[in-house]
Amino acid sequence: MRLASLESAGDRHLGGSAGLDAMAMALAPSLGRQGLALTSLDAVRHADSFAKAEDGDVRAIGDLCALGQGSGQEAAFLALLHLGAQAPRQVELGGKKYAIFGCDASGRFRIHRRDGSLLWSIPAVAVHGQGGSAELALADAFDLARKALGVSLEINRSLLDAALSAALP
Repeated sequence: MRLASLESAGDRHLGGSAGLDAMAMALAPSLGRQGLALTSLDAVRHADSFAKAEDGDVRAIGDLCALGQGSGQEAAFLALLHLGAQAPRQVELGGKKYAIFGCDASGRFRIHRRDGSLLWSIPAVAVHGQGGSAELALADAFDLARKALGVSLEINRSLLDAALSAALP
């Protein structure tokens, strides 16, 4: 299985290594039971293909699964984690600005088969982060979204295991 993670704020792609690590750890028990290995993909480097795959583009999904073809790195499944955030906002009350910033973010996670069909997904999550600066509010929002998706994966683990088991020969 190939895992790609992208965190974006507006039109800026901020990477996704924290999401990659968190989801890799969350997926490990299910993948281990099925004997599947996990490889990561630099979603920033492949941002256009990632966006197309996230929109369900069959060709993009197949292309991302086929990266490393011939080297034994082809993947039967593509897992996509996307965390997106709005611009952080500073709290203002009665015309006075405070050193408190808020940020809304959402997260989606799904697994596609190489042929582009959807194998499994987690319902999207929406969270609100906050911090003493815009950067801290954004980091908190992404952290909360990663945690919420991890909890959802854990709650639905039996469904993931069943889907993986049914999809493998």
